[in-house]
Parts: sequence; structure tokens; C-alpha cells
Amino acid sequence: MAFNPQDDQVVDKTAFKTTRQVLLTRFEPGRIVNDRFEVVELIGEGGMGMVFRATDLRLNRDVALKVPLPELLEDAEVLKRFQREVALSTTLGHPNIVRVHDLHEESTANISFFSMEYLTGQILRSKLLEEECLALDRVKVILDQILSGLGHAHQKGVLHRDIKPENIFLCKDGTVKLMDFGIASPIRKTSRWTQLQPSGTFDYMAPELRQQKDPSPASDIYSVGVVLYEMLTGDLPVGRFECPQLWIPASTQSGMKSSTSV
Repeated sequence: MAFNPQDDQVVDKTAFKTTRQVLLTRFEPGRIVNDRFEVVELIGEGGMGMVFRATDLRLNRDVALKVPLPELLEDAEVLKRFQREVALSTTLGHPNIVRVHDLHEESTANISFFSMEYLTGQILRSKLLEEECLALDRVKVILDQILSGLGHAHQKGVLHRDIKPENIFLCKDGTVKLMDFGIASPIRKTSRWTQLQPSGTFDYMAPELRQQKDPSPASDIYSVGVVLYEMLTGDLPVGRFECPQLWIPASTQSGMKSSTSV
């Protein structure tokens, strides 16, 4: 399990290199954190932080420890995102959603992190890079479990808001898990999103979100549809429409795929 590669631009490389070494020291293999977690190995990292495999000595089970870069949590918005991911994820108990256990703080260095279910397998993105597109029977199995987990979240009043292959985990036992509820939000009955910059990944974002309109369960379903198309074809459904330019940075616009017919 890893932070998304798209987050690599969040901090400058020099600061990341320094903080990376601090985290590697505090969470080096064999070290016992908070008299509870024995670190086994680093299993993922990105511009937002690192994920370590550890053994929970109290409960005698493997867990993943997600550790954001400490300086990022000094930013109020990033801290809010981190706390929201923990708060919302702990309310969701479903076999197709990764379980988040609890929020912790490394006692000697005041480093916040949270413990979560340890998964073995690969993210859907890795699978698509290996095979480009998947067999129809396999797609049906994956889709059914994505919708099952997402349906549970919606029933609990939680929108994911960033469904994409990087946030879908394929376990070795065949179970599919939704993960990374970092920009998830409660379902709101009133419009409070029109003045906020939309969050998510552009290629998987519903048209109404690109236009800064309210997110809804339908927005998540749209994203699932894009993932479905990509699993079947190995490509994205670009379509015959002009992408809204309202909030897209110039750097993003220049790197966007041009529209083609589908």
C-alpha cells in the first residue's frame, strides 16, 4: 500500500529527502513504536509520506502504518484531510473497504500516523500496467466488489470522491478493497461546495465536479464508470466534449490528452 504517485509534487525534493530520513530512522525495521508496533519494512512512499508494515504486538497481527510528512500536517488543509480520512474510514466496516484502526502519535518525535489493515496484493493500476485491459469475467468480479463497498459508504452517508485504479486494491485472495478516503466527505443535503476548489483526479471526475458543482453519490458512480471503461479497453473515455477550464492550472492543461471520439 502506498501514497499516490500524483502527490509527489506536494513538497520540494530537498525537504522531502531530509524528512524521509527522519521517518526512516523513527520507523526503521525492528524498532518498536509506542510500545506497540514493531516495524517490519517500508512498503510504500510518495510525496505525502510513507507506509510501513508492522506487527501489532498487542493484537498479534500485521498492520500498515500510514505516516504523512510531519511538515505537511502543519498545513491546516492537509491536517484536516488526514484527520478526515481517519474519522470517516473508522465509521466504515465492510469487506470491500480497507479497515482503518486508529490514529496514533509517535511518542518521541510527535509524529502523527494511523494504523490500518495490512493488505497483500497490488493496486488495480499495477494490474492495468501489466495487462493493459482485463478479461470480462475478471472485470465483473472487480466491479461487483467496488460497487458493494461504495454502496456501503453511501449508505453510511460518505462520498469517496477519488475513485480511480490507484485507490482500488486487489488482494491475493481475490477480495477487492476501496482505499484512501483522504478527500472523502459526508453527503450534504444543502449546497456548500460551489465556492470550494474541486478535489479528486481530473480524468475520473464527473462533469459536474469539474464545473464546481455539488458532489453526490452519482459523482462516485461516474468515476466507477471511467474505471470500468479503462479495465475493459486500457484507455480513458475522453469523449466529444471540451474540458472545463475554470480551475485547471496551466501546467495541467498543457499535459491533458486531447479530446477524441469514442
